[in-house]
Amino acid sequence: MKQAMGDIGIQLELRYEDVPTWLKRVYHRYDFAMNINYFYQLPDPVLGVHRHYGTNQIRQGTHFVNSSRYSNPTLDALLDSGSKEPDAAKRTATYKEIQTILANDMPVVNLFELEFLTVYNTKLKGAYGSAMGAYGSFREAYLDD
Repeated sequence: MKQAMGDIGIQLELRYEDVPTWLKRVYHRYDFAMNINYFYQLPDPVLGVHRHYGTNQIRQGTHFVNSSRYSNPTLDALLDSGSKEPDAAKRTATYKEIQTILANDMPVVNLFELEFLTVYNTKLKGAYGSAMGAYGSFREAYLDD
């Protein structure tokens, strides 16, 4: 990344630090111009998208919220509307509109997507039936002899 950014005239200072130091710098002091972070969005936008882009999630000192300090009143209204909409089709339309705003405003630029592998014994059955994968409930899991 340093080389690629240098090719377009942007010089990067790379910082390597332990997690507590990084958390304080990013979420407490906002001491960064660019940050590489993995946004774990979870299976519902209210649990993930809202905390990264809602103005009410600019909470200095709180980890894994809106550290970019992006604020857009139109987006905030849509986030609020989407979180309360019981009709799936209307809710989908609202979140598509949210996606369009975020794609145009680009408060965060996703440079890559991480791929997570789940390794388990083939005797384990019924454990990975949800969008949460290994982070989901194991209530249906059992070991097959």
